[in-house]
Order: sequence, then C-alpha cells, then structure tokens
Amino acid sequence: MRLGLKAATDEQIRAVLMQRCRVPDYQADISIAFAQGNVGQAKLLASSEQFNEIKDYTLRLVRRVREMTVSDLTGELRFLTENRENIPVFLDLILLLFRDVLLYKSTAAGEDLIFKEQAFLIQEIAGRISYRGLNRILQSVETAGRRIGANVNLSLTMELLLLDIKENII
Repeated sequence: MRLGLKAATDEQIRAVLMQRCRVPDYQADISIAFAQGNVGQAKLLASSEQFNEIKDYTLRLVRRVREMTVSDLTGELRFLTENRENIPVFLDLILLLFRDVLLYKSTAAGEDLIFKEQAFLIQEIAGRISYRGLNRILQSVETAGRRIGANVNLSLTMELLLLDIKENII
C-alpha cells in the first residue's frame, strides 16, 4: 500500500503557525522557508529559542560586518565555533538573507521577502552590493558548506566567508 503524502503549502503552514501557535508573521515566514512543507518542522523552528538565537546572531553580524575589523570578525567567530552544530542553519540563514537582497535588488519589491522585518537592512545592502558581489557571497556560502563537510578548519572557513561578505558589501 502506498500513501500519497504531499507537502503542506506555505499558506497552510502560515495559517497553522499564526492562528494556532500565535507566531508573528515575520517569524512564520522564516520558519516556513526552513521547513520546506513540513508543518511539524515549522512549528518546532518557530518555537525554538536556539533557532531564534542563531537567526538574531546572523542578522546582527551581517548588519555590522562592513564596519568590523579583521580582529572583530575573528572575535565573532567564537559564537559559531562554540555552536558548531548550528553552522548549517547559519549558512542557510545567510543564503536566505542574500536571496532576499537579490530579490529586492532585481524587483525593488518587498512583498516576497522572507526577512520582511529586516526590509530596511535588505534595502541598504541591495543599494550597496553589485550582482557580481551577490554572486560571490552566494558562492562563498556554498564553498564554506563544502569545506565544513570536508572537515576543513572551521574558524578559517568562517573567517574567509565573513571576509568575502565584508568585501562585497561596499
């Protein structure tokens, strides 16, 4: 016997999170993006303090990276190295954030942003970064993921990623 299960739509998951779980819309959008059609996963992420801590850290870091010195960047890596198991989530958050930057840069519309509550940050980065710079950052995130999977030095890998982000946000 075969069960034909379909992933829930984003609208269905949003309704569950916002109506039943009382999750704010901006938090629902990020949980939905990560859950990929899995209602249980979306509910778990929406209520996870650890996920929210990684998300807040990621946003603070990207917001400040332009002004940070290399030694500041190195100091910031302590959080990531102490939370190594959350590196994939950090990398996915970076990808989603820069996906929003690319979307805003190409359309100047904010309706489909995942990080709607960060619209000002996204607009600011979109105004500063070139398409080439966006591509470099996205490639750097992909490279960092591969390196971590290959057990390359975590601190060095993350430092290179943050330097690439810093250099490409003019």
